[in-house]
Amino acid sequence: METQTSTTPRLPDNTGFDELLSRIQVRFDELAKLYPLFTTNAKDLFKKYVTAFPTHEDSQYHNCNACKDFIRVYGGLVFINEDGELIPAFFNPFETPSVHYGKALQMMKEEILDSTVNGVFYSSELEWGKAITGEWTHFAVRPNNVYKSTDGCTASQAMAEKKEDFKNVHTAILQFKLESIREVVHVLQSETLYRSEKLIGAAEWLLKVATLKRTMKSGRAFRHRLWLEVAKAPAGFCHPKSSMFGTFLEDLEAGHSYQIVKSRFDAKMKPDVYQRPQAAPAAQTISKAEKLVADMGIESAFKRRFATVEDLQLIWEPMPAAINKKMGGGLFSHLKSKEDAEKIDVTKLDIPSVVMTWVRFRDTVLPKAREITVNLPGVGNFGAFVTAADPTAPLIFQWDNPVSWYVYMNGSSPKHWNLPGRTARVTGLTYQPSMWGEKPLTHHGESVFFLLEGAKDNRAKGLALFPEILKSKLHGVRSVVEAFSKAGTIEEVEKPACGLRFDRNGVRTIVTVESEMGLNTYTLDRWE
Repeated sequence: METQTSTTPRLPDNTGFDELLSRIQVRFDELAKLYPLFTTNAKDLFKKYVTAFPTHEDSQYHNCNACKDFIRVYGGLVFINEDGELIPAFFNPFETPSVHYGKALQMMKEEILDSTVNGVFYSSELEWGKAITGEWTHFAVRPNNVYKSTDGCTASQAMAEKKEDFKNVHTAILQFKLESIREVVHVLQSETLYRSEKLIGAAEWLLKVATLKRTMKSGRAFRHRLWLEVAKAPAGFCHPKSSMFGTFLEDLEAGHSYQIVKSRFDAKMKPDVYQRPQAAPAAQTISKAEKLVADMGIESAFKRRFATVEDLQLIWEPMPAAINKKMGGGLFSHLKSKEDAEKIDVTKLDIPSVVMTWVRFRDTVLPKAREITVNLPGVGNFGAFVTAADPTAPLIFQWDNPVSWYVYMNGSSPKHWNLPGRTARVTGLTYQPSMWGEKPLTHHGESVFFLLEGAKDNRAKGLALFPEILKSKLHGVRSVVEAFSKAGTIEEVEKPACGLRFDRNGVRTIVTVESEMGLNTYTLDRWE
């Protein structure tokens, strides 16, 4: 290691420092796959390190500026396990291959374990510390979990936001009774409240962390575990008091009846009210929004066009014509063969419509379906998909794709969607974009769209950029986004992806399915 003076003698090379560094790196990589990193208030770690060696000469040898900087910036970092126990990120006595560093590591570890977590740690640096200077090696690691901003936040800004998140959640847990939180979750799970799916994920999460306060072995362990939960929480979960969930809790603890609570909840959760600004944005907010969008580099994402089938992730599409022809016959398939003539005619039975859930239909009927048609309701949840006009535009939604969707409040009629008949052919099935990928965001609801041939919104206005689906970073300028969305126009495409939405509210939908065995009609009456 580098010494502070050129006259300090160098110790023998057999102290095992390089092997110690290697073991620290391996162990750090393993733990970083399991847990986030946290900062602590651990103090004087480097002093404990250098004074732990048996001789003055030894201490001077290790009194290295590069190692001092690493220990000062990164030495107090920890992981937190599910029991709320701290795990030093780097310094553990069992890491050393010899006794030379054992006492130094032990003294730093004891200080770290006695410390308190005070933040989540992020860094965009590719190397933490300075591994080599000249012929000397020093404490340093190369992290695999380098911080990469997705919303324009620097690492330090993201760390500051997590501090606020922790404060918000901790305050809510202290303010609201656990029994109240449990009762609100129970009501939301009953699905008797309008659009309750918007809150159920955050509500269940808060119930989980509030319950930990009673089950953890100590207040200190709970506080550390709460940091772990906040670090892993989805966007929007850490603002319970300022959300509709907090309003619900306040109404409940105020002693209001279920009827009053439901009425107030339903009124505030209407799509044209929930997180929607009710007044034009102020000039100062517009300036703030322009700067934020520029800092995030997301301006191109606000130019929108109708999506096509190719932009979507389909879970079913009609069987290709070539396969249908192979299975159903070719050019002369309409001619009767000798074998056909000898067959005994069998009366076709008139099978009534089968009532089933979407999940059962998806699992048992859809895999065998060649073609599907849908009975068009007089008024239904017809909707369209919208995506970024620029395919290279950054993402601005809470999910990991550029596609959004919209339906009209209180439904719309088939004629508004260029659908003149009573039925329409289905060109594909897709879940709403927040459900795509390995980690669906179910707090945005669950629904499937039957994409309809020839469907097109004849009265589309605005860009359908709703504040509730945007990244949380844009929440503070949602009035500007709302105004911009209302004034904008979605770019037209030749064949827009539009269709009929079926969701957990279970509005009855009648479909006719053609399979190898013939035609059957199904009535979907609920999700599962």
